[in-house]
Amino acid sequence: RFGTSAMTRTKRRGLARNAAVALGNRGEVEDIAALAAAAEREADPMVQSQAARALGRARARQQTH
Repeated sequence: RFGTSAMTRTKRRGLARNAAVALGNRGEVEDIAALAAAAEREADPMVQSQAARALGRARARQQTH
């Protein structure tokens, strides 16, 4: 269905990383639990690291709102 689109090229790793970035930028309180779980339990170190960064951004955004 997606052929050679970005959806097939990015793979799970890239999609999970991008999701973490988006959730961190969004910074809503309901996103914090998902980011914390990914930062703690994600098997891929790159995704885990990005989730931890995004978690910090989301928490910081919550403090300013």
